[in-house]
Amino acid sequence: MAEIEQKQEEFVSLFALAKAQRVVEETAKSVTKSQIRTLMKSPMKNAKQLQDISWYLFYTSGQYRRNLCYLANLLTFDYFSYPINPKATRDHFDKSNEILKNLNIKYNFKWMNFFLMLLGEVYLYEVGNLFMVIPNSICTIVEVKDGVNEYAINLSKIKKADLDILPQEIVTAYENKNNYKETEYGKYMFYVNNGFAFNAIYGKSTGVPLLASAFDDILSLDESKDMATDNQIAESLKLIHQEVPLDDKNKPILDADRQRQYHADTKRAVPSNIGIATSPLKLNMLSFVDSQSRDKLFLSLAKENLSDSFGISSMLFNNNGASGEALKKSIMTDEISLYDFLPMYENVINEKIKSTNFNMQFLRITHNNRWEQAKNYQATLSVGGSSLIFMAYTGLEPYQAIGLLTLERDVLKIDELITPKKTSYTMSGDETSGNVNEDGEVKEAGRNKSDEITDSTEKAKESE
Repeated sequence: MAEIEQKQEEFVSLFALAKAQRVVEETAKSVTKSQIRTLMKSPMKNAKQLQDISWYLFYTSGQYRRNLCYLANLLTFDYFSYPINPKATRDHFDKSNEILKNLNIKYNFKWMNFFLMLLGEVYLYEVGNLFMVIPNSICTIVEVKDGVNEYAINLSKIKKADLDILPQEIVTAYENKNNYKETEYGKYMFYVNNGFAFNAIYGKSTGVPLLASAFDDILSLDESKDMATDNQIAESLKLIHQEVPLDDKNKPILDADRQRQYHADTKRAVPSNIGIATSPLKLNMLSFVDSQSRDKLFLSLAKENLSDSFGISSMLFNNNGASGEALKKSIMTDEISLYDFLPMYENVINEKIKSTNFNMQFLRITHNNRWEQAKNYQATLSVGGSSLIFMAYTGLEPYQAIGLLTLERDVLKIDELITPKKTSYTMSGDETSGNVNEDGEVKEAGRNKSDEITDSTEKAKESE
């Protein structure tokens, strides 16, 4: 599995690096707040430009990268499988587990989810048990079948620089693109059979980055930081005034050459943040009142606006003494918004295992609430809850859970090896200490009886 994941990572990195290097270089020259506001007036129409800006900000903005990774990595992708046909057998279950294992769901769908949030859409091509990411600039969703997005590639939009990151089937189609007739989606369209697509906006043929609404505020925050830095530098500057002496006729006593010499000598003797002014005129220094407080206010407002645009509480990364309960509810909102993507992923996976009479379903949990949810589900085990679902809450996939249970119970017979120690809570009355006679016979439970009646016993009987 580790070898497959390494190969898969190479596929993903190949796409990401090739795309990012080109986009970051091109976008850095042109991205402005004015441009972003114009693009956001028609986000679906300008989706490709917004996706390029998303790539650029991911590599240049720490705020954007941190919030995007927070959302993309929140889901655990834990799941369980269940029969959809009463005739399902153990063989069917084992076959579905084999397919699910080869899909490597918890690894692959995590990075797919990242690209979906980064770009708003992701197009995937299957190569055996691996997935290649196809540049979205050449793809469009053409049909939704059983909840799965199918897509086509516009061969005329393929750039020669992209050929190295495309599968051979698509490269061959590109080399013979004149053989493809024009369709309703354009000329030179190649329909992909062994692939699928995800879109953050269900039912649309293209997608917009999940956090595109925050692009404007990210640049505003950078501007506020630059302004604060410039003001701090300006306030650290000092000015020394060398006043040139004048005679009784208000003419300089020193000639111009001597003035320049004194000016140069003084300038060499002071630090770089101190300026020199040599003049017979009086100089006054002007400064803005309390500029540091103003800069802090602007920065604070810019950060608040950015958090609002992200839709993520500012308390998450910088809790300024705010209520923990408020933060918890904010995180719950983030979690609920991500659960909407899971049915889309389930449709793709269930399409691959439907022949086994089984389906799978993702648990609606995140890394934040996993153990709380597991504890809640554990209470259902005593009234018929599924052991496999409970084990899914602990992070095990179905094939892992079955493998462990089979090993422990049938092979190791661990239930026989590990028996609970007897305690007063688990022992019956006959087993309690002191109720076995010298011959090893079990006596009646309770206090030992005596034929003699004590005074206290006799008085107790008389009082009845």
